[in-house]
Amino acid sequence: MPVQVFFKLAGLCLLAFFFPGSAMAQDTMPTGLIGKNRDDAIQILVDNSVEYQVLYRNTCNHHMTVIETDPKEGATFAGGFRFATITVTTGSAETVPNIVGLDPGAAQRTLNNKNLKFKLENRIPDGHWCSIWQHDGSYTDIYLQSPPAGRVVCPESVVTATRDERGRRISQMTPRGCL
Repeated sequence: MPVQVFFKLAGLCLLAFFFPGSAMAQDTMPTGLIGKNRDDAIQILVDNSVEYQVLYRNTCNHHMTVIETDPKEGATFAGGFRFATITVTTGSAETVPNIVGLDPGAAQRTLNNKNLKFKLENRIPDGHWCSIWQHDGSYTDIYLQSPPAGRVVCPESVVTATRDERGRRISQMTPRGCL
């Protein structure tokens, strides 16, 4: 049964209907919690008068970062109860640095300093895959990396760096394919 409330404002009578248990009378879970550190997320919940509990999970994310909420961000609180669970990581993670443009030695040192592993791939330059290639013994600097810079990964993850061989093409494809 709806609850009727009368408001008198500037000589006007306004009638408002409230339906207990309906979406009209409920609030929604604050947004922007995922990715925040635990303390900032808790402050947002407190500022929005939300009771909360914190669960901890060991994952490859930055330490004490919110990775999940229940209810989901923006969802309506069930039964009008303003209670939420946030899940926070207790694991550790590394952000992949940019190694493009570095020589392999500098790239390896950079990755080792971030607790990441280094793998180097040498390629014949594009367009020469079906050529006879004479390598002159030198290489370009790293021009490609995987995973890309800025990605968050677990410690000890492998970052693959790619560079091209330097040299010259001494034979090309024929109309019948590779020589």
